Amino acid sequence: MTWKELTDKDKRLIRMSVQKKCACYDPYYGCLPLDGDCYMTKIGFTNSSLCRYYEKVVLPDEPDIMVLLSYDRGKMRLCKICGRKFVMNGNRQYCSDHCSLIARRKATARRMRKARKKGM
Repeated sequence: MTWKELTDKDKRLIRMSVQKKCACYDPYYGCLPLDGDCYMTKIGFTNSSLCRYYEKVVLPDEPDIMVLLSYDRGKMRLCKICGRKFVMNGNRQYCSDHCSLIARRKATARRMRKARKKGM
């Protein structure tokens, strides 16, 4: 695995993302589950451990930060529906459940159109 030191701009981007979108973060208390400072606001390297909540909930909505923190750049793909970048896990084709739902609806409509045309 390769790692690099984050620039000040990257650190600021992550800190702003935590402050705006993380439900566990409070401006006065910091990280509520940790009852102190959030270590995501002080992250310095790409190989640093990530907060599990941030990684599962906030990070998928932030493709720029996901690309920044991803270890293997070869696993980055573009979503076929919305065009956002995301890290591939297994054989995922789409970045979110919403995009996969849209793709499934399109495929079902295409299949039903074909079946109706066949029945005529």
